[in-house]
Amino acid sequence: MTDKWLTVAAGLPDEPDTDGMNALCDAPGPGRFFDKLFASLTDASVNRFSPVIESSIRDDDWEFTKGFFGKKDAGLHFAEARCTETSSVDMQCAWEPYGVPEGQVRWEFSLKKAGQFGFAAFHHRTLQVSFSDDTAQALFLKIWEDVFKRTPVFQATALEAISDTLS
Repeated sequence: MTDKWLTVAAGLPDEPDTDGMNALCDAPGPGRFFDKLFASLTDASVNRFSPVIESSIRDDDWEFTKGFFGKKDAGLHFAEARCTETSSVDMQCAWEPYGVPEGQVRWEFSLKKAGQFGFAAFHHRTLQVSFSDDTAQALFLKIWEDVFKRTPVFQATALEAISDTLS
């Protein structure tokens, strides 16, 4: 596996309009991308609606949760921070697949409260990728273009810029 990390600097998905139910439900985001990634790369299906909680810490204002979707050998790690004081603060999320030999993906985003939908309105923060080879990068591009209907633009990422949110 290469240690060369890239940041997706352009070609990112649109953030949904939180006022429209159809726009909110139809807008592709990280979940749809990772569903397609796992369907393309592994035989394992990753049910994002059945998380395994590994740790949950709560204080007066925040709840921090870490866990995974999938199985111990292949799936999607997640880390979330949610303000328990008010829903006007976006929930912070970091997702990273594991057990995928073709490369690494670290996507940090937030979810804004969208009325009765709860924390559902996606807002991009950072997306970093590392590929094992050109074939893996081509597969990432194909999945990205299928899901988001645009081409990602990569730029080199300094190692100190790589977040360790999931550690």
